Amino acid sequence: TVSAPGVTDPAGNPCVATVTLGIDADHTPATLGTPNAPGRSVYLGNGDYYVQAGGSDIWGNADQGYTVLQPWTGAFEATMRGVIMDNGQSWSKVGIMARVDNTAGSVNVMTVGTSNDGQNLESMQWRDVADAASGSLPNGSDQVGERVHPATWPNMWARLVRRDAATNVFEWWRSDDGISWIKWGEHTIPDPVLPETLLVGLAGTSHINEEGAQDVLALLRNYT
Repeated sequence: TVSAPGVTDPAGNPCVATVTLGIDADHTPATLGTPNAPGRSVYLGNGDYYVQAGGSDIWGNADQGYTVLQPWTGAFEATMRGVIMDNGQSWSKVGIMARVDNTAGSVNVMTVGTSNDGQNLESMQWRDVADAASGSLPNGSDQVGERVHPATWPNMWARLVRRDAATNVFEWWRSDDGISWIKWGEHTIPDPVLPETLLVGLAGTSHINEEGAQDVLALLRNYT
């Protein structure tokens, strides 16, 4: 247990005064694919996580990375704030993910934040068909429905929403302060309708899978 009352982050947000490092029993860590570095996570309490991830990418026909997910039945709204990403490569990414299972080629939807040392953007991506290609929002001039440049670390708030488990419609909402939210993207996975229960939580990948490469390390807070 660590106590640090009166501490704020660089943006002036108050930090939790006392935390106990450990495991969040509701979420199960899992490695996607077969990365050289399997990844790890530390739960800091109050919805805050350190996530360390390796792997070549969460993209294409198969994923390599790390997740901390829980089975979720029915509609959901999952929210997080990206605070720090260290050791980031050009396409290192972290975000909120919903996927059918932990196989590498699973159908999934993910909010994306990349390192400010790399692509430095926020986006939404998906895989519509198992073991098939991935897609994402287009690059553009930061309009709704396009990628956002730059990523707003340390206040990169993201929300992934499935309003009705009888449909495959997923929404990406974003915010710079956790108060004012804008619906920024939406994607519908083609029928058949996905299972009512999906795996939902946090995911990351370093986008580099070479021996000895550094894992990406992210501080993700306020996950609910």
